[in-house]
Amino acid sequence: MNQLIEFDPMQMIGLGVAAALLVGLIFWWIYKLAHPSLEKQVEKTIKENSEDYAKDIVVSDGLYGYHFIDYLVLLPGRIVVLGLHSFEGYIFGADKIEEWAQVLNNRSYKFENPLLKNSHYVQSVQELTRNTEVIGRVLFTGNCSFPKGIPEGVIELGQLPSMLDELKRDTDSEATKVLWDELLAACRQQKNKYLNDK
Repeated sequence: MNQLIEFDPMQMIGLGVAAALLVGLIFWWIYKLAHPSLEKQVEKTIKENSEDYAKDIVVSDGLYGYHFIDYLVLLPGRIVVLGLHSFEGYIFGADKIEEWAQVLNNRSYKFENPLLKNSHYVQSVQELTRNTEVIGRVLFTGNCSFPKGIPEGVIELGQLPSMLDELKRDTDSEATKVLWDELLAACRQQKNKYLNDK
């Protein structure tokens, strides 16, 4: 004898909503895999084009404060201090100017010259690395442009692989790696001191 199965309309609605949410979640996950965030793109590019790297570094400024560095990147014979900035709109700046300008939606906003700030970071890292060459670069990751030209030392995301490749030197990587390990150990100590001082 056949029994007629009855479905509660509320259960059907609930199942439909759950199925729609599941499909939406799957599509979101696929989109995220195909379109990684800018931060993940930067880290992936650095990983693929360097011998090693470290991020979110804290070093002493040599006085009573600290510098916060986005990335230290190990290349053959060199270490790169990389600062990240995400800006939209038009950027106007030059090497020696103390303040740069961002123009967005017909409004102008001033911000500190990131090259000058990065040069202080380079100096602090250089003091911890003895004879290894330390170079500073500033990476702009947002949807911005430089109508008057990009200042020397500034790069955009698409230029990151070639910049890292150009800075590599034909040298003994082992000696640099020893100093790199010492540098990271010193940075960990200074980060712990900063966290204890907070």
